[in-house]
Amino acid sequence: MSTHDMFGFSPSRRSETKFFYARGVSTSRAAQTYSVPSWASLLGIWCLGSGAGGGGGRGSALGTIASGGGGGGGGALTRVVVPAFFLPETLFIHVGVGGAGGAGGTGADGTAGTAGTFSAVGFRDGTAAGVAYTLVTSGNTLAVVGGGGTATTGGTGGAAETIATAASATPFNSTLWVSLAGIAGAAGGANGVVGVAVAPWAASTHVMASGGAGGGGVTAANATAAGGAQTASGLIPQIAGGAAGGGAGNGGFWLPRPLCNTGGTGGGGNTGASSVGGRGGDGSFGSGGGGGGGANGASAVGGAGGKGGDGLIIITAW
Repeated sequence: MSTHDMFGFSPSRRSETKFFYARGVSTSRAAQTYSVPSWASLLGIWCLGSGAGGGGGRGSALGTIASGGGGGGGGALTRVVVPAFFLPETLFIHVGVGGAGGAGGTGADGTAGTAGTFSAVGFRDGTAAGVAYTLVTSGNTLAVVGGGGTATTGGTGGAAETIATAASATPFNSTLWVSLAGIAGAAGGANGVVGVAVAPWAASTHVMASGGAGGGGVTAANATAAGGAQTASGLIPQIAGGAAGGGAGNGGFWLPRPLCNTGGTGGGGNTGASSVGGRGGDGSFGSGGGGGGGANGASAVGGAGGKGGDGLIIITAW
């Protein structure tokens, strides 16, 4: 557990803000704990789910199509305000771990990425107890992985984590609850097409995280394309995809105030003997990994997909 200093907050005696980051691997789910201050009257909880991994690009023979992998989907965000007298003295914190990127293909299609895990705050440790002991969860279904690039089509972009529902938490009717779906990842480029870009901070969600962009493809005439970008939106600058010729995608952007995060950009396509497609960029908090670029040539290897960003949980007590 880390405190607020990373984001520049200054605590007072009657308020505190604490940040919780992913710990360990997704299968262990070892909980962190938060002690509800005795003086607190309200708790605000900001619960962002993890992003899914991007798909790997196809690697194939010279003079054949090698498509880029798709970007992983982004995590959902649930915000809750709850009276402190409804809560036990200790809360258990599970921060979602982002999914791994898929491997690039060697004479084969790329591999799909891996899904992450939910972020959740509960009344007890472990996952066996299920929803009955959950105060808040980031979403209802996990962000979907980016698909691997193929010989005909770009890898599919992963769907976003869906909104949490009343069934996701025990004291739903005792809280002020807002849940926002994540932003989907984008498809990889097929037949020399630039990987599809992602528009972070979409007007329809304002979830402050995004999906990963798609990897660039390669044509049968051996022309290569760049990876998809994260397009400029609001306070988020344009983040370029990996350059054609095997350029690596860029990692996700994050801005601490106001908190904004993006997915990784796609890797660029590549061609030539022993060529390797550009690796997809890793996602920032709650965001999907970018898709890997395709590659063709003798012993060519598609680019690996980027890792999905870990979740994030913020708790403020008043």
